Amino acid sequence: MSRSCSTKSAVTSCPDAVIVLQGPFLLHPRLAEVLDRVVYLEVSDNQALRRVAGRDAAQNGPESLLRVRRHMLPIQRAFDELVDPREHAHLCVDAENALGPPPPPSLVR
Repeated sequence: MSRSCSTKSAVTSCPDAVIVLQGPFLLHPRLAEVLDRVVYLEVSDNQALRRVAGRDAAQNGPESLLRVRRHMLPIQRAFDELVDPREHAHLCVDAENALGPPPPPSLVR
């Protein structure tokens, strides 16, 4: 039995509301033109896979990691070559280390 589910819902917010969107293709020209600000979190493929493993693999099994490795990462990288996030985002953040950059050597004992 095949089911098709199509739901459309409107979301209403205050004019001064901050709405945060997360997703791989937010810099697509048709979408980016309606966004006030885009912050791009830059991470390596290895770090992205570690995060997917920690977030999704327990619930969805190893297939989620394989799907990301085989399909999503190559698509994302190809998109990034067409629409370079460093040139189009309002702010690029190095998100490789969720705890932030290491302290300068002068502060490490």
